[in-house]
Amino acid sequence: MISNTPQNLQNNFSGESSYAPMSLGLPWRILLFAIILFAFSIFIFLGLKFGYNSYIDSTDKKLDQKIDDLATTVSQDEQKTLISFYSQLNNLKDVLGEHRFSVRVFDLLEKYTIPSVYFNDAKINIETNKVQLSGFAKSTEDLVEQLGVFDKSPEFPNSVLQQMNFVPQGVGFTVILSPKTAVLSKL
Repeated sequence: MISNTPQNLQNNFSGESSYAPMSLGLPWRILLFAIILFAFSIFIFLGLKFGYNSYIDSTDKKLDQKIDDLATTVSQDEQKTLISFYSQLNNLKDVLGEHRFSVRVFDLLEKYTIPSVYFNDAKINIETNKVQLSGFAKSTEDLVEQLGVFDKSPEFPNSVLQQMNFVPQGVGFTVILSPKTAVLSKL
């Protein structure tokens, strides 16, 4: 039995006890790190909320003022001219974006065109799957040969001569081709 003598009490308080003191090391450090990280996050949030938002708002107001100043210096006619020019540039961008399609179509037509025939107009309607070509041939025999080449081609199984007229250069004509559905979609 343990006695409560002054010697035993002094040993208990001096650390000579058989019990080891409890360590608060790792859990306390993790809690402290989490609190510091949370406080830093709050600090960043408040800095962005009040500091950066006010900076963006002031920059926005300055830009709006510059736009208003610029609008007063440019006349209405100049604005319309600029808008028209921008529209033309945008349309040109769209046309050039489809340039690859038209180049492939003309490569395909060139593949099935005989040397004595040339085309001066081509209209392609993807919705109706029709290609209308206008051109000239040196003679009626060349025109008939060209129609035969189109009819024998796997891409254009059906060709219809829509118009033919005699001109000083030979024979003018308009032909309508009905390509297979997959032909125009691959291009």
